[in-house]
Amino acid sequence: MCAGCDGTAPLIRSLVASGAYVNSRDRRFGRTALMWAISQKHVRVTNVRALIACRADVHAVDRWRRTALWWAAWWGHSSIVRLLIWHCADVNVTSIYGETALIAAAKRGNVAIVQVLLENGARTDDADDWGRTALDWAEKRENKAAAAVLKEWIVTGSQNCGQP
Repeated sequence: MCAGCDGTAPLIRSLVASGAYVNSRDRRFGRTALMWAISQKHVRVTNVRALIACRADVHAVDRWRRTALWWAAWWGHSSIVRLLIWHCADVNVTSIYGETALIAAAKRGNVAIVQVLLENGARTDDADDWGRTALDWAEKRENKAAAAVLKEWIVTGSQNCGQP
C-alpha cells in the first residue's frame, strides 16, 4: 500500500476499493501505509485522512512498537498528531525502547506537539529504557521551549501551560 506515501487520496481510495489491504505491512520494518505516509518530510494530510477513512489502524505498531502517532510526533506533524488523537490514538503507547510520542516530540523540540500531547493525557513521568523522561530529553537536547512547557505542566498541571 505504498500509495499512502507518495500517491494521492483518490489513488488510495481506488486501491482499497480494488482489494488492497490498507493495513498491510512492509517486511523490513513492519510499517503500515499510514506510518509510511506520516514518515515523509512533506506529509500530505489528505493522504492520511484517506487512509484513515479506508480504515487504516491508528493503533498499529511497527517492529519497534512505534505507532503512527509516534512517527507524527517525531517528524513534527502537529496537524497529523491532532488528527490521530481525534481518531482515538493512544498517546501513552511505548516503543520497545520505552519511548512515547511525548518523548519523541521533546527530543526533537516540537513544542506544539508536546503541548497537544499533554493536553490529551500524555504522562510526563514515563521514562524510556535509558531512564530519561520527556523533560530529561528536552533538557539534554537543549530544547529550551519544550523543556519550559514540560516543567510548567509538571509543576502546575495547567491546561493553560505556555499561553499568556
